Amino acid sequence: MNKYMSLADLVNLLEPAWLYQENSVTKYLKTIMKKIGLSLATGSSQTIQRPMKVIRVHLSRTRELLPGEMRILRRCQTLVNEMIHVVSQLSIALEASSLKPQDREEIPSLATAENCMKLLQIIVQALQSKTSPIQQLPHMSLGTKMSIPELISMEEGERRDTFLSHLTDEQYQDVISACSHMPNVEMGARSEVNEDGTAMTVIVSIARKNMLNTAYEYRAQENAVETNQTDTYFGHCPYFPDERQEGWWLYVADLDNKQLVTKPVLIVSLLEEIRLRISAPKEAGCNTNSIKLTSDSYFGLDKHLKLKLIVQY
Repeated sequence: MNKYMSLADLVNLLEPAWLYQENSVTKYLKTIMKKIGLSLATGSSQTIQRPMKVIRVHLSRTRELLPGEMRILRRCQTLVNEMIHVVSQLSIALEASSLKPQDREEIPSLATAENCMKLLQIIVQALQSKTSPIQQLPHMSLGTKMSIPELISMEEGERRDTFLSHLTDEQYQDVISACSHMPNVEMGARSEVNEDGTAMTVIVSIARKNMLNTAYEYRAQENAVETNQTDTYFGHCPYFPDERQEGWWLYVADLDNKQLVTKPVLIVSLLEEIRLRISAPKEAGCNTNSIKLTSDSYFGLDKHLKLKLIVQY
């Protein structure tokens, strides 16, 4: 693993992780790929590994995958989570060690860890990496550049009669229903210095609501009360094979040095406070890090919060 790995690099890294006996693309999958215009050539070789091509077909948003191909997508979450675990463990362990300056190039960058998280987002939502996040909503044209929060913040009349006037009433209700699932997350944080002064604890509180207040949200709240599951939500992931519970990676990042400060913690409950332990800065003064909350289900809805630490020695 290199210091910096792009999304394309990570897909290539993901490919050999699959333990399948069949390594070539099935005839059925080849037919679909030709139908949607994807090239079967990789460089000068016509031999293609099946898992990578399944992912590429999925990102094209075809629904014609067989159960075997669907099984590959289901395993993505476990594999990508393991990639995040390896990157973060390696990054933090090497950062804490006494490396020579020339050896610090071996430390995986913050961007590599965050690209791993982004990889799962685009797989879950079946999006190309450069696609506008608003494509997570149904019936959106490819040229639409507005963000989901911008769309939701519009007045109802403007949203329906101007921006989405080309949709039928049924299509418009599809959009509203999808927006009703989207998360609106707010974060707060405070820090405490441990007794020995060598470490600090960052205490993060998270509140999650549905982005659009509709009758759906009230029904969801009633159902949550009845089942005592007020802290967990199922995501809007129409292209993923199964119903999927929302998860969030929570971590602290050093933006100046582009490194992880804490290992990302995957959480599904947004009711309890989460405690993150970090080492106290080695030098006195004002240190600014960032608390990041990254979705494992949605693309473009991540949150961050500045963490300012004033250290005196």
